[in-house]
Formats: sequence, structure tokens, C-alpha cells
Amino acid sequence: MGNDKNQSLTEIYDVDEEYERFDQKKNLLIRALWNDEMIENDKKIISSLKSHIKNKKNGYSLFDYAYYQGIMNQIQTLNFGLNLCDQPANSWSNAESEEPKTELPSNEEMAEIVKKASIKYGASAVGITEIDRRWVYSHWFDNEKKESFPLRFSDEDTAFENIVKPTKLEDGTRVIPASMKYAVVILIEMENETLKYAPTMLARAASVRAYSDLTNLTLKIAGFIKALGYNAIPSINCTALNIPLAIDAGLGEMGRSGKLIHPEIGAKLRIAKIITDLPMSTDKPQNYGIIEFCESCKKCARACPAGALSKGIQGKTAVDDTGANHYLRWVIDQKKCYRFWSECGTDCSVCIYVCPFNRGQRWSSSVAQLTLGKDENLIHQLYEKIDNIDDYGMAEKNSMKFWE
Repeated sequence: MGNDKNQSLTEIYDVDEEYERFDQKKNLLIRALWNDEMIENDKKIISSLKSHIKNKKNGYSLFDYAYYQGIMNQIQTLNFGLNLCDQPANSWSNAESEEPKTELPSNEEMAEIVKKASIKYGASAVGITEIDRRWVYSHWFDNEKKESFPLRFSDEDTAFENIVKPTKLEDGTRVIPASMKYAVVILIEMENETLKYAPTMLARAASVRAYSDLTNLTLKIAGFIKALGYNAIPSINCTALNIPLAIDAGLGEMGRSGKLIHPEIGAKLRIAKIITDLPMSTDKPQNYGIIEFCESCKKCARACPAGALSKGIQGKTAVDDTGANHYLRWVIDQKKCYRFWSECGTDCSVCIYVCPFNRGQRWSSSVAQLTLGKDENLIHQLYEKIDNIDDYGMAEKNSMKFWE
């Protein structure tokens, strides 16, 4: 399966008309806030981590743990909701500026200005898309009440038509103004020096460091937009699905690992977005050859310690209700993945680290051309030999090498 320059995301991933907006409560990480099975799994993650540190397991030194906690300290002190909307640092109540709206240049110029500011603030890549509402959660999760409440746009009900700023109603419904139809999607590249220790504590630190950078970055971009007199909601994993928004913004394709793969950054990235009503021109999905490459490569599936990634063909039916149905992709057993986290005490990241696209599009495209039309078994052998020729993508377990 591939895509040409003129295809929409719906065509690329063969999204059925039956596809429905996803309830955030079903998201695996959110389930860990209310579901007994996942809560127990989280306890095992902590228990395993403590055991690995106590037993001085390679990759779990006290220094590794302290490095991770130093980053988490910033996120926790800032109180930014990585997975939850409307927390103190990413509050909806401050989403609208009191300043009068500024006279703007053309939508094309405005998009370039926002992108320039985003890159200067520290984004590794940035794209802009008009929001396809199918990628917005149908419900948001209230962690205090342990309940889901509707997430709506102001033009979905006449009772909401006068709402002009992001609002939480008394019944728990959250309403986004219909004018907030744009998303500035940003990527942060994960640090390879620590990611290469996957699935140990240093690799986990690479993940949370990227999220830490995203908290600062989204607040800066939102502040930039609000200073122009427009609404802006900073959001990391809440409110809407990141990967389809990023694909719509031309920032990559979804690979076999279920992760977004950017043509130059590869899979070693984290995503955030700023939802706004600032008028801008938008980007489109692009064909980077990633889907075709993933069809043959399978390195992430072969390297997955949990056996959670598919080595077969794509499908439209999720393993369970932690995923959505009615769109084409390589289906992942997310619970199997999460159960491995309880063994290693971290968020693994092996599939992220081993992705050949981490080398950049030029390398991956060259290998794809070399193997074009060849026998599948031969392709696997060539990928393996070429990709590991300099130990790139081979995980390092002895974290003391990092501290040396």
C-alpha cells in the first residue's frame, strides 16, 4: 500500500465511513487511571523498576534513575497534562487572549511566520493542518471523577452556538469553538545517545526529555498565537489523536510499529499540537515511501521483545478496544506491549530505536531501491546485514558507558 501526492489521509489508510471518533477513556495510558488490569500493570512496572535498580541490573543504575527523575521533576512541577487536558499548565481557561486581533498578512505568510517561530522555539519539524474532526476524541477523561465527558464543537448543537472560547460546561461537556479548526503540529527529536539503551532507564529518559521539551514548546507557540489575539490550546497527548494530525500536516507516515515516521528524523520523535483559530494555509499528506519500506523491512517487529508488532499484512480490526477499527494499518497488540513494560520497568522504546529511517530518508530510500523486486527473504537478509553493518540500531545495555 502506498500513496501518491494527491491522496488524502482517508484514501491512504482506507478509512471506512463507519469509523467513529475515539473515546479517550479507551486509550491504553488513560486506562491505567481507571481500569483494574492496567492499574495492576502499572504497579508491576514500578515494582520491576525498583527491583532492577536494587539488583544493579545493567541499564538501571541509580544515576540512570536520577537522570530520568530530574526530567520528570520539571514536568511534575510545571503541572502540564501530558495525557490530560486542561491541567494548570495547559489550561483551557487562558486559551483566549484579551488583546484585540491583529491585522494579519496572507494565510500563506502567516503559516510561514508560525513555522519560523516554532523552529526558533526548538521544534525539530512543524506542519499545519485543518483539523479533521474524526481525529478529535469523542470524549475527554476526567481523572478526578474517573469518568468520560463529551468533547464537542460549537456548531454541533444550537446550545453551543454562542461559545467563542474553549469552554467546560456544568455537565462536564467541553466545547471547542468551530472557528478553532487549525492545528500546528510539532515534532521533537528524541536524543539518540540515551535512546540507544532501550529498553532501560536511559531510553525512558530520552522519551520524557522529549515530552519535557514539548511542554515548553507548546506553551511558547500558544503564547505567540494568543499575543496575536487568537485562541490557542496547547496539547500533547490529550484532546485529539496526534499521528493522523501529523500525517495530515505532511510530517510523515505511520509505520509497521504504529508510530509516526518522519522521513529525516525517523521514528525517534514525540508529537504535540496547538489547536487554534489563527487563519493559516495548511500542508498536505506526503508520500515518503515509508509504508512501502515497512512492508518489506519488518525490523521493528523482529526486534520487539514483547512480540506485539505484526510481521504480517495490514488489517482494519483492532486486537481489543484499546484501538479503533475501520482503517488500514499494521495492527498492534497494545496490551501485550504494555505487559512487557511491567517486566522491564520502562516504556521500552526498542521499536523506536531500531527503525532504519532514523538514519534519514536518503539511506532508507537507497536500501529500498537496492532491494526493489527482490525475494522477500533476501530483502530481510540484506536489510539486516546493511543496517547493522556499523551496529547502528543495536541496543546498548551497559549504561555506565554513558556516564563515562
